[in-house]
Amino acid sequence: MKIRYVNFICDAIINEVHENNHKMKNEKIEFIRNLCRDNRLKSILKEIDMKGYTIRKRIILTALKNQMALFLYLYYKLVKYVKKV
Repeated sequence: MKIRYVNFICDAIINEVHENNHKMKNEKIEFIRNLCRDNRLKSILKEIDMKGYTIRKRIILTALKNQMALFLYLYYKLVKYVKKV
């Protein structure tokens, strides 16, 4: 159940990075930063054992845990770009 909340946060980040979102980049990054600061997310990330996840998921979880909003923004932008090619 707890990972479902983390997935919800990841989906929110993906939606924020989406090309049809016409906010300015700094507004998008600030929104992602606010998601990373969520107290419920922080407590869940402290409890999660990352050994059972893929390297991709571990990178995302670590970035969320360390509140790396710019990294998450760039990561999901890159993933979208790579999928298009």
